[in-house]
Amino acid sequence: MIDNLLIENNSKSINNSFVDSKQISKHLYELNNVLTVDALDKLKEYVKGECNWQEQESYIPEDKHIFRSKINWDQDTVIEEIHTAIENSTHKIEKKFDLNLRFMGVTLWKDEAGHDLVWHTDNPMISVTMQIYLFGENSPGTVFKVNNTEHTCLFSENNGYLVNQSTDERPVHKLEFEVKSTRYSLFAMWELANQ
Repeated sequence: MIDNLLIENNSKSINNSFVDSKQISKHLYELNNVLTVDALDKLKEYVKGECNWQEQESYIPEDKHIFRSKINWDQDTVIEEIHTAIENSTHKIEKKFDLNLRFMGVTLWKDEAGHDLVWHTDNPMISVTMQIYLFGENSPGTVFKVNNTEHTCLFSENNGYLVNQSTDERPVHKLEFEVKSTRYSLFAMWELANQ
């Protein structure tokens, strides 16, 4: 059964993380304490269970196997609850970036040892992304090129970033280093509503 209180509390927590965010550039913000402790605990239990992981295919030609699995949707679970809470933040993100957005969904990623990503830009149809780092010992963060300077959003539980990718200078980014042990994160996406 869906926990509506968890959705409500996480909707507030996500919006509070936007207020408390650290602006790195006009288009990039670091986020702290994005989800509630209850949601993190529920996600930990979820990934320990019988999950229907699917292999993530890479759209970067030089990556044959990227050692990444995903879950895009799982009805009546914490995945649906987090999906709804993040979707509820759409209006705040629209105001922050002055955009008209449509929520595309959230993906739970499980990265295994050997996963690495070179410098790249995300799929052109994606206009805004948010990544929330969940669990993983000594896991890599994400390195962005901001005005020809590298900035690393470090991997720390319940922190992450929000980035506007709808501009002409789509942010180039990569993994800080190759994943050494299992790393979990949530990746949320929005597209322009008028596309």
